[in-house]
Order: sequence, then structure tokens, then C-alpha cells
Amino acid sequence: MLFKLAWTHTPETRDTTINQFMATGGMPPEGVSMLSRYHNLDGTGGFAILDTTD
Repeated sequence: MLFKLAWTHTPETRDTTINQFMATGGMPPEGVSMLSRYHNLDGTGGFAILDTTD
């Protein structure tokens, strides 16, 4: 089954969000495949398309 995961953040939290993403790699948990990830051009968030059977 496909899912769309969307996220947003404020300009004030942008750097914190980027640092957390860089530290963790932003990958989904085991059993979930990330098919694609897109980021808003203005840096306010983005969305990912995920696939899982659970």
C-alpha cells in the first residue's frame, strides 16, 4: 500500500530540522520502502511516497 508522508517546519526551526535529517539520514523504519522524496523550494517542508505491507 502506498502512503504520502508530508512534513512542514517554520523558518525558525529550519536549521534544527536539517541537522536532525543529516544526523539520522531521514530514512523510514524497517519494513517501509521510500519510493521518492520531494522538498519544497522555499524550504518549508516536503513529502515522501512510501510503500509498506503493514
